[in-house]
Amino acid sequence: MQTCFKKTLFVITGLVLIGTGFFLTKTHIANASGINGKVFGDWKVSCVKNENKNNLCFLTQQATTTKDDKLQILAVYQVGYFGKDNVLKFIQIVPLGVNLQSGTSIISGEKLLAPSKFTICTAAGCEAIGIITNDDFQTIISNNNNFLAMMGSDNKQINLPISSKGLKEGLEALK
Repeated sequence: MQTCFKKTLFVITGLVLIGTGFFLTKTHIANASGINGKVFGDWKVSCVKNENKNNLCFLTQQATTTKDDKLQILAVYQVGYFGKDNVLKFIQIVPLGVNLQSGTSIISGEKLLAPSKFTICTAAGCEAIGIITNDDFQTIISNNNNFLAMMGSDNKQINLPISSKGLKEGLEALK
């Protein structure tokens, strides 16, 4: 019982660090875009300067929980058009202690979508990146039952909610 409590406390602490680090490093960088900070449903536009000093804007959402009347961040999601080809990608920042080999997927209704591979882990958490196809996108926005699925270090599946509210409108604003 005590080991479970320690693991839970460790995961929660990691998530708080992820959220704090993300917002301290990402949201203050650029406000040059007219849509930076605009909210679309459960998604918020965040813009940063890329290596060419151009604005790179994407949508951000957090999976959170409340414990002891305090909001705690479980994961951070970013969706946007990235790279030279403007590919729609789904980036997730999740806490340490997940099974890296299994990666992540979006569960939308009965479908597994946008398989993502972990690319890097730091003290603040692990980042996974996947491509969202047009068919995946249509499934996600037509379903209110979306989750980020991953395996914990104990090989038990973890599902974190993803809201599709405002996703379509937010991505249209990014084009």
